[in-house]
Amino acid sequence: MHAAILLDRSNSAPAAAPPVTETEKERLLHVTTEPRAAPHPAPPRWAVKPVRQLTAGELAEALAYLERHRPDDDVLGRALAGEFARRTAAAEFARRAADRVPPRGAARSAPDAGESPRA
Repeated sequence: MHAAILLDRSNSAPAAAPPVTETEKERLLHVTTEPRAAPHPAPPRWAVKPVRQLTAGELAEALAYLERHRPDDDVLGRALAGEFARRTAAAEFARRAADRVPPRGAARSAPDAGESPRA
């Protein structure tokens, strides 16, 4: 098969364009004086990050935004809520662990009478 056939390029003259009606002319030449719509604002900084890289504050902000603008997006809502829960649980665990660590140099209590001393 020849490329001219595939591309519909034959030696015949191109067909003339259909005439443009007055209504189409008006529509094409219509100039509006109405103000343009405001451009879309830049996306929030958290919108371009993967979920795992969001800070706890950004996760909270994203959850609030999602609740206001896209409450039916269950998949994204669950991902954000799960990550937020994981982060806050990890922070709470770290805080509690830090509270339990005895200060350096603190004397350990002596073993009870029934316990054997540790080596």
